[in-house]
Amino acid sequence: MEKKNILISFDLDGTLLNDHKVFDQRNFKFFEYLEENGYDFVINTGRSYRSALRFFDERNIDIICNNGNMCRNSLTDEVIFIKPIHKEKAMEIVGSIDMNSLIQPLFHINAYEKGFDIAAIDKKTTVKANKYLNDFGEHLLRVKDFNEVNYDILSIVLVGDYESLNHYKIELKKKFDKFNFHLMKIHSKNTFMLEILPEKSDKWYGLLDYKSHKNMLNYKTISIGDDSNDAMLIRNSDIGIAMKNSDFLIKNHADVVSDFDNNRLGAIKIIKKILEE
Repeated sequence: MEKKNILISFDLDGTLLNDHKVFDQRNFKFFEYLEENGYDFVINTGRSYRSALRFFDERNIDIICNNGNMCRNSLTDEVIFIKPIHKEKAMEIVGSIDMNSLIQPLFHINAYEKGFDIAAIDKKTTVKANKYLNDFGEHLLRVKDFNEVNYDILSIVLVGDYESLNHYKIELKKKFDKFNFHLMKIHSKNTFMLEILPEKSDKWYGLLDYKSHKNMLNYKTISIGDDSNDAMLIRNSDIGIAMKNSDFLIKNHADVVSDFDNNRLGAIKIIKKILEE
């Protein structure tokens, strides 16, 4: 493949990270290979910026995070773009949730410099929500009411069981049809999250925003991922790649399926194969 004007988008979980959430150092060697050969690349993940950043400490890599809703540079922490939810609309959405139920609403927020990544109402977190919040440790902002949140809101997450969240997904989509809804399993078969994002907040739209900010609109895109939040990205890229460990629905969106899974460096092997064809 011709080396000029190609942008490669890498997912993290299930793609560059193995099943133990470890980032193999050989991925960095491959990144060096890309740079030496004139290819551009970006990390494109559903994780928060801080959660993704820990894999790229002191390296100059752009990270599209929160499923396309923000992008920062790992070396400088510069915000390249951000697409927050208007607070008034966020409050309207959480106002539609029965706060006495077992469904827990949370706000992912842009407060990295202040040390916070997520906000939750103090003393009202459920058992399932606490499992999710434990991953954020000291970077959890506890508030008495979401009106106290004075940071950009990147997404709204509801945590609970599948049946309840699926009900809310159907009902909220009727009322807030300009938003995107991703229902995903987390931690265990009994705990799920429903992520609510603005209309054009998806990894694909995030990549388009990134190309616009970097003057790369004429670049061809190669994207690789494994999960439902990668579907639009894989479907719309010039070359969309599904990991071998993806389910069949994601593979159906792809132009190519990797020969190896995320535990055997499947992402960098298939990208290199395509680039050298």
